[in-house]
Amino acid sequence: MRTVIQLYLELSPGGQTGIAHVPDIPGCHFAGATREDLVGRASAEVSRYLDWCAAHGLGDLDARVAAIVKARKKAVAASGPALVLRVAEEKEGDVGRENDAPSALFDRDHESPDDPSIHAHFRVVRAAYEEMARLVNAADERDLAARPGDGSASPAETLDHIGDGLWWLCSRIADDLPEPGADCPAHGLARIQCLIPWAEAWMLSIPAERRADVVVPARFPSRDHAEAWTFGKVCRRQAEHMVDHLGELKRRGDDWLDSEPSREQNRVEL
Repeated sequence: MRTVIQLYLELSPGGQTGIAHVPDIPGCHFAGATREDLVGRASAEVSRYLDWCAAHGLGDLDARVAAIVKARKKAVAASGPALVLRVAEEKEGDVGRENDAPSALFDRDHESPDDPSIHAHFRVVRAAYEEMARLVNAADERDLAARPGDGSASPAETLDHIGDGLWWLCSRIADDLPEPGADCPAHGLARIQCLIPWAEAWMLSIPAERRADVVVPARFPSRDHAEAWTFGKVCRRQAEHMVDHLGELKRRGDDWLDSEPSREQNRVEL
């Protein structure tokens, strides 16, 4: 029996840009130019992500991922199609990369993740963090402060955004969630490292009966003040957000690991 992987498409008005989400595999998502582009590239993109998972010891994230990995191996051995993907849902939305861009709420996001699912998502979060740390610790202060020519955030600003995002995503379903205190570092990798276990522990503390709630947060909303959130959407976005920014930092840091030894004196450990 073939294992079918479900795609959830988030498309801009007119379908000129989009993001494909693969909730069957925590953290798996990718951008594309059009709906056709997303669907056409889906098998290759999901395979690439599964390879990343395997390289980080994540092939056993949960039973669903283990089944997908097993089915993929069998298909490849039989010279058949490695993955079978089906579009389960399409939503129109704002798919911009701005920090305040809203994100779609899919039917799948109404499912209430159990504790093992939360752990699986945060294993992805930790794996992405560990790769970020290797990249950033190969950089120096100039690398981290440099803004690209398009005016987007510097790597240092991106790290701060990632750390803030771990708390902000949790706050989507709790307007009364206290902000991180002074015991949590204010910047960089240290802030991310502090907030990962905090965010996981907080999500695990939410009782099962509250994990099906639909919430429109009033505090620190996105550009869409009516954006709806569920516990499942928060869990999905925690992993996706880390993976997304890992890709951004990898694109920025391709030359950091090959930098000349003279940079050693300028390197900062965060």
